[in-house]
Amino acid sequence: MRSCLLREVRLIVIIVIKLSIVFATSDLYAQQTNDADSVWSLTRCIAYARQNNLQVTSSRLNEQAIEQDLLLSKAAKYPNLVATATQALGNSNANNFSAGTSNSSFSGSYLLNSAFTLYNGNYLNNDIRQKDLQVKAAQQDVLATENNIILQITQAYLQIILAKENVTYFTNLVQTAQAQTQEATVKFKAGSIAKTELAQLQSQLSSDQYGLVNATNTERQAIFNLKQLLQLPANADFQIEMPDTLHVIADHTSLTDAENAALKQRPEIKSSEIARKAAHYQLLKEVAARKPLLILNSSLASNYSNNLPKDYGSQIDHNIYGRTGLTLSFALFNNRSVKTNIAKAQIASEQSDVDLRNTQTILSQQVEQAYINSLNTQALLDAAQKQLDANEQSFSISQEQLRLGAITAIDFLVQKNLYVQAMQLYLQAKYNAQIAVQVYRFYKGDPIEL
Repeated sequence: MRSCLLREVRLIVIIVIKLSIVFATSDLYAQQTNDADSVWSLTRCIAYARQNNLQVTSSRLNEQAIEQDLLLSKAAKYPNLVATATQALGNSNANNFSAGTSNSSFSGSYLLNSAFTLYNGNYLNNDIRQKDLQVKAAQQDVLATENNIILQITQAYLQIILAKENVTYFTNLVQTAQAQTQEATVKFKAGSIAKTELAQLQSQLSSDQYGLVNATNTERQAIFNLKQLLQLPANADFQIEMPDTLHVIADHTSLTDAENAALKQRPEIKSSEIARKAAHYQLLKEVAARKPLLILNSSLASNYSNNLPKDYGSQIDHNIYGRTGLTLSFALFNNRSVKTNIAKAQIASEQSDVDLRNTQTILSQQVEQAYINSLNTQALLDAAQKQLDANEQSFSISQEQLRLGAITAIDFLVQKNLYVQAMQLYLQAKYNAQIAVQVYRFYKGDPIEL
């Protein structure tokens, strides 16, 4: 009996242990999954914005509305069909008013009518062509909106990377300053250094701690800016995926090649080109108002009255009648409305040419500015790298000299400040060069990649 009880206890213990392992594994997996969901790469940010950004969504809704206009224009080429039914109840006094009698009647009429446009100066065909072009232009507008969001997200994403590098840098500075201050405290107590040198190192530690707080605040603001672009809720757990390395590779594409590529494939150019063609069809539609309009009309009708001897079905069948005819209309005088509309359409067509040239000019200027920024930021990065290398070497030597007591704290802090300034300039130059190269490549059609 006792042995059976022990076996049952062992079995229960084994089951509890296995269940604990299962639950622990599930919790760990869930935690890892949540952590993975909270980490956002630049590719994920861009894909999310394309689907959820309100500006992009608004552009897509505008495209859908124009697609409905196209469907309506196509449907106008087909005949319509209208059904009309009228029921009437009448009541009148009989001839014998003294008797107080009256007669009542019930009647109904039913009509099917259809109209079909045979000729209208090719208005319907031109309207369909115009609406089709407007749909294509709206599609390019969606792509242009996406491109603007992509550039904003890329800049905000790189700003976070810069902020995180600053945080890491100042964290190391604070740790180094703390160690130096502790070492200086020991030397001061031993009488090896003056109190002023210890105070200067303590002051530098406070300055580095302030820099760390400021860098942390900048990182927090940069994350908020990117979440705002992505339109994530405030309570969303959001972390970016930090690249292992962030090398700036200069783009040696000539300005002429980049400009030609941009003018061929950028959506804002395609949208303006399509809009110019659509304006031409609007002019043709207005010219069609000068031409005659020919419509085929057809109708089928019947009626019923209870005052007649036949029943309802017989009357409906007997009273059916149909009519088919052609209607030709032509405006002889329209108070100059047609001429004015044609003139306005011509002006709009010329304006679309101006808009296209203006879009091309703006894009060419943007590409040239991106090219200049790429050259300038690369030159600044090279100079900042050389300055950093020199100051880093001097700072490293100064740290060793301070440890050995070969220089004073003042001399050391001079070298440290030069190193801090060089590092700040380098980090900012690296960020500026990276975003400039990405923008220049993006204008000529290359995807954003870190």
